[in-house]
Amino acid sequence: MSDRRPVLRITFLGKGEAALDGSPLAFPYQKVGVLLFALAEARSLSRRAIRERLWGENSERAAANMRNALSALKRLLPEGFIVASPGSDRVAIAPDVTIVSDLDEINERGVTRDTVVRLARPFLEELNAKKVEAPWAEERRAHYRDRLRQVLVRKEEKAAHEEREYWRAWVEAVEGPGFSRTAPSLPLLVRMEERDGLLAFFCGQRAENGRARCSFAALLGEEGSGKSFLASDILGRRADEGVLCLRARLTESEGNDRASLKALLKGITGEHPAEDFQLPPFYLQYLDAAFRNVPDDGTTGRHALPLVDLNPYLLGRIFALLLAQALPPDRREVFLLLEDIHWGEHLIPIFLRGLFENARVPISVLATSYLESKEALELALSPLGTTVRRHTVVLDALTASQSEALCRAFLPDHPFSAEDLASIHKHTGGRPFLLREFLRHYGIEGGGRSVAQSLRETEQRRRLSLSEDEAKLLDCLAAFPGEAPFEILTKLSEMSDTTVIDLYERLHRKGVVYEKKSGDSFSILFRHALLKRQIREAMPRLKWWNLNKHLVALFTTDAYRDMGRRDLPVLAHNAGDSMTELAARIQDLKVHFEVSHELFPKLSDRELLSAARTTNDTSLTKGYIDEAQELLEKLYRSNGRTPELVRLDRRLMTIKGGFLRWNGDYGSAFACLEEALKLALREPKREEVVVSVLEQLCYIGIQKDDPQTLAFYAPLFYRETLKAHLHPSIGMGLRFLAILNGMEGRYEAASRLAKMSSRLFESLETQGEGYTLGVVAAVHTFGDIALYEGRHEEALGHYLQCIKLCEAKGFYRGMGLQLAKAAWCAVRIGQVEESRQYLLFAQPLFDGFQSQRGVSLCGGEIVFALGALYDLRDGQTARAMDKLRSAQELSAIMKKPLWNAIFSCIKATLKECHPGVTDALLPQTASHYRDKAGKLFSQLGLRGERDACEQLVAAMGGSLPGGENRV
Repeated sequence: MSDRRPVLRITFLGKGEAALDGSPLAFPYQKVGVLLFALAEARSLSRRAIRERLWGENSERAAANMRNALSALKRLLPEGFIVASPGSDRVAIAPDVTIVSDLDEINERGVTRDTVVRLARPFLEELNAKKVEAPWAEERRAHYRDRLRQVLVRKEEKAAHEEREYWRAWVEAVEGPGFSRTAPSLPLLVRMEERDGLLAFFCGQRAENGRARCSFAALLGEEGSGKSFLASDILGRRADEGVLCLRARLTESEGNDRASLKALLKGITGEHPAEDFQLPPFYLQYLDAAFRNVPDDGTTGRHALPLVDLNPYLLGRIFALLLAQALPPDRREVFLLLEDIHWGEHLIPIFLRGLFENARVPISVLATSYLESKEALELALSPLGTTVRRHTVVLDALTASQSEALCRAFLPDHPFSAEDLASIHKHTGGRPFLLREFLRHYGIEGGGRSVAQSLRETEQRRRLSLSEDEAKLLDCLAAFPGEAPFEILTKLSEMSDTTVIDLYERLHRKGVVYEKKSGDSFSILFRHALLKRQIREAMPRLKWWNLNKHLVALFTTDAYRDMGRRDLPVLAHNAGDSMTELAARIQDLKVHFEVSHELFPKLSDRELLSAARTTNDTSLTKGYIDEAQELLEKLYRSNGRTPELVRLDRRLMTIKGGFLRWNGDYGSAFACLEEALKLALREPKREEVVVSVLEQLCYIGIQKDDPQTLAFYAPLFYRETLKAHLHPSIGMGLRFLAILNGMEGRYEAASRLAKMSSRLFESLETQGEGYTLGVVAAVHTFGDIALYEGRHEEALGHYLQCIKLCEAKGFYRGMGLQLAKAAWCAVRIGQVEESRQYLLFAQPLFDGFQSQRGVSLCGGEIVFALGALYDLRDGQTARAMDKLRSAQELSAIMKKPLWNAIFSCIKATLKECHPGVTDALLPQTASHYRDKAGKLFSQLGLRGERDACEQLVAAMGGSLPGGENRV
């Protein structure tokens, strides 16, 4: 070495860098650089210590690797720089070398507003957990983090009053779990007011009387506004306070799916199965059915069988009960973080109501969402009144001064001009995510580039340092509405599997994308939704159109039709293919209608799987119909009445007629369906389309309990199904004929037809297609026939068989009706306690019914009315009145004659057994309700129910307050 003392300048914090006498050192491979960093920090190390720290073992292989790295380092540096004689056990940097490092700045003089961000970076942050030397790096990170914390504490203690808040924020950032890499801690400096407001809100959870209440806070903002980081920071601080913290993030593709709640369930139960918790048996069964086929990563396997109809309110209630038992003695409350709940607009608000209304321990919820979700959240939670504290924080875009503060904090050594700062603020739009991404790119790749040049790179499809193939793959990925299945992505990008995998690995390392397993395959998603939006906005319109067109072509093939069913309407719209969009919307609407509005649709188990929705809300149906109608009229105006459009019009008209029938507008339903039937009869291949219209006309007769209507259309329906060889529809036709014969009193013929229907569906199952609903429908019809004849014990057996069939598949959709009828039959034969057990089983299915629609409500008025009768017998007057109100509300919604007849009979019993108590809700006399029930039973031909009112009074005791028996 020369007489002049060499200067080695080392940067340990953040990305490790080294320069000798002002010239950067380029290491031949990473381990050589790590060896120099280790020697520079310690000045001298034993060979054994080097082997154990950097190679994780003290072996011959580690010794050979160390010798190779040491030789490479000696060749890189001047002679005599590294002192490592063969006979010595120690390796050192020569004593005449001056080492200057950023570690020396971690003291009260060195830590200033200008240097604190740089000095707060982790020690050699590129050495992640996958590296062999990670344990050594983690130990040094903890050491220097603690050293920095002590300096910051002293700075806070000595600072002037107006400076203390700034240094306190840095102390909290370094101490908190959110402290990790360079950029994430920076937004706290411009979001401290919002953060402190949220912490104050949750800290004020305990009311004046000392009882803790539940709290809900909404953190709203646009994509990239910093919601996720701020929420994560709050979560970490709440955990430090001794609160049990759980987290779930909803995605675009599974926001309304039960999979989005799997992370919460896993966090609550931990390694224990749900069976270890003291829950009612039905709740355990429901949880098992709801999450049986959801893997631990929260995804839904493509071939799973989700036959459970998700009741968000019921899940909220079950989770509340689980939380009450899961809360450890050393934790005083529960904190839930639900991110991106705008993707679960039909799930999360109802789930939260069930959670809060049944909470037994203090529960705090912080939800992040778009600003557009504010009104929907307020509407969903308004029934809770003052029982839940509510708070809303809106993250506005950063101001120019805030953007400047972050720029100078992130790159303290860069001389930003006023023009640079103005350009940065304009192009990032005041979004912390975009600003952070730009600064990270500029700090790493900037070099001699100007701010304007780097901004152009960021703006033009966020290329950053992307290759042409990487940019092409991201364009293809951005075309998907949700996640991108790997096999479809390879076809769209026209790249081989290995190429796509290689590109994914490179993009994943850059923090742009990540993968998610889905059954036996996997999908690729953007790390942040704003990245997708930026790429879409910058993509040429012709390319955007072309990518969507190719996806439409793929998803309309038989091989990928099921995979793309949910996304096809959006893709067709983006591709400008209005005809395909309309056909896809009507097909989607048809499946939605069958699943949501029909108790026993003729769907196979496989079809239910591919069409399964999580929250089948019939209130959405009208909006879907209106959207399709608007698009149809637009196509009529542009294309005229083409044969294809007329066919689509007829399909939509059939669904519209069914919807009108469901809502009790039978006149309009008849007119709509008759017009659809005229169009269907004109089609060349008419059998199948005629069947779909006749099916809805038959349902009108069934819903009205009208044998005349059913007698006209059921034989036609059955004949057309035979002509078209539609086997599931043939089974349905046989059941329609069985129902008709039961209504007309021909019970033997009805039983024979129901048996034929059951056998047909069972034979279809042996051929590979499971038809659970078809078999259950036939058995249910057996029960109805026995009920019509007055054979209540036999009817009870059939209804219980239906319940067992549904339970075996985890299929609770519509089971409430079977339980309601089972409870009615049981009390009719004197099995009072058994009847009560069926009601207890059914009650959870109707919990939160005000927020539910569809077939799940069937039979609810019977369950609530009988429940009120039992509660009054037990002296639970307030609870009984609540149930009676619910029964009346459901009766007005469902309008089913048979159910209203049974409800009238229960009303008469309530007036007989508990006069005066129910007068506010039941103003008429007992004889009025008894006569009404008798009239309805006679009209329906239920001869076995003529003595129902008297027998029900006798079964329930019929005693008055004075002890007089009214029987």
